[in-house]
Amino acid sequence: MDDIDVGILKAIYEKSHSSLIAPLYLIDKFCLSDEEIGDRLEIMDEDGYIKVGRGTYTPGMSLLNGINYVGIAAKGRQILRDKKLV
Repeated sequence: MDDIDVGILKAIYEKSHSSLIAPLYLIDKFCLSDEEIGDRLEIMDEDGYIKVGRGTYTPGMSLLNGINYVGIAAKGRQILRDKKLV
C-alpha cells in the first residue's frame, strides 16, 4: 500500500464514514484515470481495506470495471488510525 492508496482511504473516510460513495469522486480528487482508480480499488477490496458495490458499467455512474460504490472497511479505518490520519 503506497501513499496514494492511503490518500484514497482517507478520502473515502472523510466523504462518508459508514456508507458507500460513488468512486467517480476519487477520479476527480486524485486526477487518476478510471483504470488506475479501478485497479487500486479492486486490490484494496481483495485485501479487505474497502468494500465495493458492483454492477454493470454505466458511463458517468461507475468505473469501467463495474464498481459503482465504495466504502471503507474496518481494516481500512485501522490503517488510518495507525498512521494517525483520523
